[in-house]
Amino acid sequence: MATEDKPDKSKVGGMEKLQKLKDELYRCIHCRACRFSFSGEPDRKGLGEHKGVLYEGMLDGCPAGHHFGWEGFWNAGRMWMARAVLEGDLDINDEKIQSQLYDILYRCPTCGNCSIQCENNLPTVDINEALRACLYEAGAEMLPKHSGMKKLIDAKNNPYNEDHAHRTDWVSDKSVIDKPNAKIAYYVGCTASYRMQGMAKATESLLNKLVKKGIIPAVLSSAPDNGTLQRK
Repeated sequence: MATEDKPDKSKVGGMEKLQKLKDELYRCIHCRACRFSFSGEPDRKGLGEHKGVLYEGMLDGCPAGHHFGWEGFWNAGRMWMARAVLEGDLDINDEKIQSQLYDILYRCPTCGNCSIQCENNLPTVDINEALRACLYEAGAEMLPKHSGMKKLIDAKNNPYNEDHAHRTDWVSDKSVIDKPNAKIAYYVGCTASYRMQGMAKATESLLNKLVKKGIIPAVLSSAPDNGTLQRK
């Protein structure tokens, strides 16, 4: 894996986060319902080797699992890995294990389909991100693209290499930018500010309906990057 100057990882809290999710993690019964998505065709033949009625109308819904096939790339496999880390059966301080886990965990796009499908409502994305944090905390080095994203965020407060001065260019009414004494403030993430401005404008149109009720919202211009893309 790539080498770089080692940052202070003592405050990452990966294992602490995973420990807090232990009760939820151990609700996983490995039924593997998390792998599916509804096809829109109720009569579609069910998946798997079961004879009879089971998962009719469903498709393989996990992008990583569907592409790579091996159990570890499905959410059910990642839940077992998280348990193994908590129980000490997987030594994440071992560089070889770090490399293998890194390769598996970062194939997950954290789309959340598994969480939606889970019969026991596991916060699967939170568990996966906590496990990634454990790896980083244990000394795993980020790949060049990941470390490059972090450097951009540190330098420009966004991962897209955009000028921070243009963060609110999409706002129609500039008077609401950082408006003092507003009762509602819109925290606009980097993606909505620079790449998916249609989403930001749609939110703006909803907030404008409040103006008719006498509630003037504010749009924050200096919102710091929340680290979502780094976790993903």
